[in-house]
Amino acid sequence: MKALVVGGDRTDAFAKALEEAAITFSAHWHGRKPKEARRAIPTGVDLIVIVWDRVSHPLSESVRLQAEARGIPLLFCRSGADLKRKLGERSDAMQVAC
Repeated sequence: MKALVVGGDRTDAFAKALEEAAITFSAHWHGRKPKEARRAIPTGVDLIVIVWDRVSHPLSESVRLQAEARGIPLLFCRSGADLKRKLGERSDAMQVAC
């Protein structure tokens, strides 16, 4: 499983949380330049993490619409700890559903 992180400057905590959940940190978009809102989500991405307080609205909306069209799950997080918690909840829900 590969993840794209959108927003924020420092990704160390996000990369660590993803690694602990056995998810590959594949790419990071800063979201500082307006043209980034026109970027296409790379092929092979299975999860998108949006750092919601560090991303522009146009980029967030663009990524959300692309993810919905392709069926890619989104996680909106503020920090690496928040991501770790949400990944744990998601893992627990997947185990219960099986």
